[in-house]
Amino acid sequence: MINHKRHKRLLKLLDEREHASVQQLMEWLSASAATVRRDISWLAAKNQLTRTRGGAQRLEQKKKSYTLSSETFQNNAQQHTAAKRAIARYATSMCNNGETIIINGNIRVTVSQIDRSKVRLAIDAPPDVLVLRSELTERPDDSVRRLEERHGMFRLG
Repeated sequence: MINHKRHKRLLKLLDEREHASVQQLMEWLSASAATVRRDISWLAAKNQLTRTRGGAQRLEQKKKSYTLSSETFQNNAQQHTAAKRAIARYATSMCNNGETIIINGNIRVTVSQIDRSKVRLAIDAPPDVLVLRSELTERPDDSVRRLEERHGMFRLG
């Protein structure tokens, strides 16, 4: 069997079983002990599996978390509020109507109106970027849940 095909098969077997010994992998892959050990070493070096004593196990998949209402998000939102407001006041003093900030090269935030204590922004973002007002993260309703189901990008609650 060709190396990359054997590597794919080994990873697929670990996805199904989570852990396997060198002996099991030898049988499943029809390969020698030296070949299996070499494959395990190579895949471990590429961070595709974890070597164990006498075998290998799959890596725990890092789950992407887009949770906007998690405990960490709420804690961060409530910490250092006075300093954050001071930074916001200073930032607004530097802005003029019509000025644009570009984020990541494809998101445009334009200052559309500045009032004494409020700044109105116009946000132009690609369709794959979800833009929500913070109020939606604090009081989720059916429309936010529908967005979650459709885009699968974040989880509320």
